[in-house]
Amino acid sequence: MVASFNTCAKLVNLERMKTFGKYTLGLLAIVVVGLAFSTSSCKKEDPTVVLITVIDTSGAPVSNALVNVKGEGTDTSITVPEDELRFNDNKKTNGKGKVSFDYSDMTMPGQAGFAVLDVTAVKGELYGKTVVEVKENQISEATVRVRPE
Repeated sequence: MVASFNTCAKLVNLERMKTFGKYTLGLLAIVVVGLAFSTSSCKKEDPTVVLITVIDTSGAPVSNALVNVKGEGTDTSITVPEDELRFNDNKKTNGKGKVSFDYSDMTMPGQAGFAVLDVTAVKGELYGKTVVEVKENQISEATVRVRPE
């Protein structure tokens, strides 16, 4: 009698384990599918950044130089008042002669081109200028060589 009770108890436990396994497997499948959809549908765009390096005539980095980037965007659907520029930002270079401008919040999906900006750098009697083509969702780099005016 004890043997048949143990056998019956083992069968009941086996059925519970099968049922628990089915529910666990089903729940796991739902979680995996949910994660797959949530990560693929919200692709984060790469940043749109302008990285400017300011150097002197010997090629040494110029720290604390004032850098101005200005210009119009290439997207003609965005309008700004006639006397204003869409881009007109100033920052100072760091100890390595570098400064960055982040325009990630100004990009739009599917945009063709972003901006061509005039870049000037000034430190004391040193002055230089260049142009940088900014592409959306990329790091666009330019070097400004400053020399005495």
